[in-house]
Amino acid sequence: MPTDAMLLEQLRYVPASQIESAIGLLGARPRNAGVFATGLVQLSRHPEAPTTVGYATTARVGTSRSTKPVESVDWYQFVADLAGPKVLCLVPAELETNEGVLFGQASARILARFGVQGAIVDGCVRDTAVLNQLGFSVLARGAMLRHGVPCVAGYGMPVEIGEVRVETGQVVAFDADGAIAFPVELLRRIPEGLARFQARTQPLLDYLDQTSPASPAGVVSAQKEGGQY
Repeated sequence: MPTDAMLLEQLRYVPASQIESAIGLLGARPRNAGVFATGLVQLSRHPEAPTTVGYATTARVGTSRSTKPVESVDWYQFVADLAGPKVLCLVPAELETNEGVLFGQASARILARFGVQGAIVDGCVRDTAVLNQLGFSVLARGAMLRHGVPCVAGYGMPVEIGEVRVETGQVVAFDADGAIAFPVELLRRIPEGLARFQARTQPLLDYLDQTSPASPAGVVSAQKEGGQY
């Protein structure tokens, strides 16, 4: 049986949409549970692995001088002590998010040394060209030059991003299509779900690849063969 680390590595090469479909076909929870709402865009990515997958590492980031920061050494130690690979899940500490960006290259360079693969940011980031050069994947609300006074105001607590509650230690996966969060228990069932997904979709793909010209009746027949009706 593959270990959790092996499964996470394998999922780096599986589109997030297929991970979502695999979980849905398991019937373990309502469809679209854990799927982040729209509004997040991928601003940087790893050049070889299209999907970023890891254990959620949550934090609240302030961008104004009124934010009381935690001790940086405590924050870094918290991240370093967590099992990896890790994906930051960052939300603003204040109600207003336009004081400045929540994340940039300095944080990426530091936290990558502690096993962080990427970040989901419920706010804006900067240094996207450098983030791409680093191969540090980021999903965020957008990019912005405004710097503010960024600091970590708290960490390890549940956060809400795109209507999804995320807890440290959950698995999160994202690519250009969006993000999904799910418990570790579901991670171990994803191979089963992916097998069901392939069995469901392969007859139609085979028909479309091998039949010319295609016919409406042939398409429906292939869909029925895969159990799509």
